Amino acid sequence: MRPLIPGYAYELTQLGGGTQVLRFEGIGPGFRFEDVLRITHDRSLYLDNVLACLETRSAICFIDMALGTLRRKRSLHHAVPAFSVRDPGHVYVSGTQELRFVKRSGGAIQYPKEWPGAQTQEVFRAIIYQAGCLLADTYDPLLESVIEDVREALYQYELRAWRRKREKANRTEREHDDAGRHKPWRSEPDGAPFDSYEIELRPVGPDGHILLNEEHA
Repeated sequence: MRPLIPGYAYELTQLGGGTQVLRFEGIGPGFRFEDVLRITHDRSLYLDNVLACLETRSAICFIDMALGTLRRKRSLHHAVPAFSVRDPGHVYVSGTQELRFVKRSGGAIQYPKEWPGAQTQEVFRAIIYQAGCLLADTYDPLLESVIEDVREALYQYELRAWRRKREKANRTEREHDDAGRHKPWRSEPDGAPFDSYEIELRPVGPDGHILLNEEHA
């Protein structure tokens, strides 16, 4: 994710090649801040339905908390979403703006058509940056809370990717056995080799996921 116009436009790297621009409502047409959060929530529900996972459900809970916080901030809360779903989990439209997520077949689902697109993590990074811009204009503890919740949602997505890589349970698997899997939470000695602290600033590899220390070597 690269800010093009901080507070308005962000370049998202697409899995599968290329980039797209996510614009927030402001100096020009764009998605409402709250709606972008709603979109990540909708996509996460879709992904969990395709392949259920503890981390995805945890991310959904954090997005729910962020949305709950925004309902207390009148300047950013809108009861009725201003976007439509063109392709469930993959394409969302607001006016002339489109947010397209990657669509790839795997062991859990086969699509008749695939395309490159943003990953949810890229959108989380844009949300965090956008919230930081809003926070710089006027300090608001509610926005700080939103940033922390979205950061935790991003951590859950990266934790999911790390676990799937370790267990070779990704695009080729139809099942995702949470019951028998170890839970590498941050409090455990043999847990994940990263935490949520400023996770949005970590370098990202070609697969769209954060690079770990051993991958830098």
